Amino acid sequence: MRIADIYISLSAEKSKNLFYYLNIIFTYLLSFVLIFAGVSKIMEPTELIENLSSVFRFLPSLIVISITSFLPIIEIGLGTLLVFSLYHEKIKNKKKLILSGTTALFGMFWAFSIYGYIVGMKNDCGCFGGLIKTSFEFGVIFRNFVLLITSLVIIKINTINYKSNIFRK
Repeated sequence: MRIADIYISLSAEKSKNLFYYLNIIFTYLLSFVLIFAGVSKIMEPTELIENLSSVFRFLPSLIVISITSFLPIIEIGLGTLLVFSLYHEKIKNKKKLILSGTTALFGMFWAFSIYGYIVGMKNDCGCFGGLIKTSFEFGVIFRNFVLLITSLVIIKINTINYKSNIFRK
């Protein structure tokens, strides 16, 4: 075996390990954010209700309250499923669906933060209930963009995973 072949083999092994650890780190990061946001919205939903009521004036208040009630459940559910998708075989098979839902959710959050910034909403966005005060500023747009990109990176890593089976033990 030539030295170049050994080097290529070692480089491929290092990149497999890098993808493996990035997948775990990013998955835990997104899971933490989703679960924390969901729990904080359950604890203090008034900011989110006020924002959704002001943006979606055409919707009846019952629908706004329903959205406010189900959003934290969806966030906590997706965050929990993301963590379980790392370890449980039955959920691993559904990881692409879980990541698609997570990416769609972060995409909606990003779009909502851009909308709030453009129309000049000055109140708290309700992203983390009343626990963390965040207004519609560039920082919120950037944070939501980073979370969206992170979920897309996890999808890409897992696409590589399915093509090359780098995570199979």
